[in-house]
Amino acid sequence: MQNALSMVDKKKISVLRNLLDGTVLTKTQVFKHFPFILFGAGLMVLYIANGYKAERVIRDLNVAESELKELKARYVTISSNLEMIRQQSKVAEAVKDLKLKESTIPPTQILKK
Repeated sequence: MQNALSMVDKKKISVLRNLLDGTVLTKTQVFKHFPFILFGAGLMVLYIANGYKAERVIRDLNVAESELKELKARYVTISSNLEMIRQQSKVAEAVKDLKLKESTIPPTQILKK
């Protein structure tokens, strides 16, 4: 029993040693599967790049949302100011200096026969 455990431990240690010193890469089985290994490494690089791109898109989206909120607030402010300026009493007060008066006669429609 002790001999079997030590054999398994020695095998694990030798596999780990082969991985760390790079002798695994010199075996013919690795060369046979090298295109697949490169494909897997390429997929991992693409996966990481996709993650970074998604984070950048989310950051840009958050910036755009905050700009949109700011622009909406500015729109509401400008719109309310415009409504105040367009009131009839404000217009009449503004043109008083030009010596213009409001017409008390309603407009008439001219029809062409």
